[in-house]
Amino acid sequence: MQRLPMPGDRRAFGLALTEKGQASLAAISAAVQAHDARMAQMLSPEERTQLRQLLIRMSEGPPGAPPAPGHAAVATEGPAATSAAAGR
Repeated sequence: MQRLPMPGDRRAFGLALTEKGQASLAAISAAVQAHDARMAQMLSPEERTQLRQLLIRMSEGPPGAPPAPGHAAVATEGPAATSAAAGR
């Protein structure tokens, strides 16, 4: 991590990944994607679809509950969902 000055506020600073941090993040992301692909191979396309739907439902929490901290939107349609379903 590196600290960066914030324009307009000398008291504040931003944080950003260093080149080494970016390389580590890329390696970790590749390892996670490879693991996900291996796990997805055990499931049929229908089972992967069902799993994705259940995980989305679980991540959304109970009806009416506020979003969980760090909750990210999950693609349920389009290329991102297709890649996720295929384990890519």
